[in-house]
Amino acid sequence: DERADDVRRIYSTTDASEALLLMRKYGVEYVYVGRLESLYYPRAGLEKFDNALSEQLENVYQNEEVKVYRLREG
Repeated sequence: DERADDVRRIYSTTDASEALLLMRKYGVEYVYVGRLESLYYPRAGLEKFDNALSEQLENVYQNEEVKVYRLREG
């Protein structure tokens, strides 16, 4: 399934531009990174949400196990 593959790619890729393009393709508004995502996806892929995509994503919620980001307009 193309969509499932794209979701895996969003979380796994270290290429911020590719992840952003895929998020916009599906109209993603929020990205959830919790315990399950931390188990299944590489750390480098998840770190891009805090680092390379920090200008495009706003951290709207965080606790010890979960981060939720909102994709900014534009």
